[in-house]
Amino acid sequence: MKAIKNIMIALSGIALLASCDMDKFFELDRPESNPWLSVDDLEYSVADPYNTLFQNPNWQAPIGIIPYYQELVADLSTVNPQGAYEQEALYWYPRQMSTFDVTGQQFEKTFSILYRSVTGATSPLTYIEEKEKKGEPVFVNMTENDKKTLARQTGELYFMRGYTYWLISRAFVAPYDPAGREGNNRKFIPLINRLDYSQESARNPYMGTVKEVYDQMLSDFAKAKSLMPEDYFVRGRANKFSAAMMLMRVKWLMGDKDGALEEADYVITKAEAGVAPFDLTEEPIVAFNRNAEQQYT
Repeated sequence: MKAIKNIMIALSGIALLASCDMDKFFELDRPESNPWLSVDDLEYSVADPYNTLFQNPNWQAPIGIIPYYQELVADLSTVNPQGAYEQEALYWYPRQMSTFDVTGQQFEKTFSILYRSVTGATSPLTYIEEKEKKGEPVFVNMTENDKKTLARQTGELYFMRGYTYWLISRAFVAPYDPAGREGNNRKFIPLINRLDYSQESARNPYMGTVKEVYDQMLSDFAKAKSLMPEDYFVRGRANKFSAAMMLMRVKWLMGDKDGALEEADYVITKAEAGVAPFDLTEEPIVAFNRNAEQQYT
């Protein structure tokens, strides 16, 4: 009996020593380093939201499925006995349009893709914002050209986050009420504008109101417009003028018609002056038909 007792004491001592040394055991010999050491490193993260949104050829790709569902909702809203206009109509009237079963199931995958894009933009933005808040340079030994590149990259990240929330708002958020009624306080989606790695944040994300989602879009597009230079034009990438046009769309939906007109005038004036390389003289149907060309590759 005494031998068993001694064994138990010894085992308890070993367990105690092991538990005391546990923290040291899990210390990394090579701690994880910052993934961005220069603007060249950051460029990969700038491209990430583009790839997430636009390089998915399946049905759940947001750029295609959301307009498709909008057509269905616009049609179905006319036969809704309640007269309500919300995305739930898709579940009330599942039907076979072709070989594609419209049940709302695809939207679950679309939702995941959209939030991959949100976090893909928010992760580097959080790093940049925290550095700027501390008054520290984002990267060491930055040249003047690096600083200009960083401003453009930051602008693109803001644009892509704003644009992703624009897509989310088209599918998962009730329309904004310009009259400012109570409906703008309803909550539909997680609103992520800073990356928080805590378990609590993952389990209970902050749910943004309709107004907060629209305000976030306004903020992101405004920052994108202010940061990106007028001479930046890369095929398939956002620029200062696409940010202005998205500002126009959001302001219009929020009832700010003067603000929307100001953004439209800005783009038209710059295009007429030759600053923005957009031909605004061609017939709209020409640009519409060009949308079907396989140019995005």
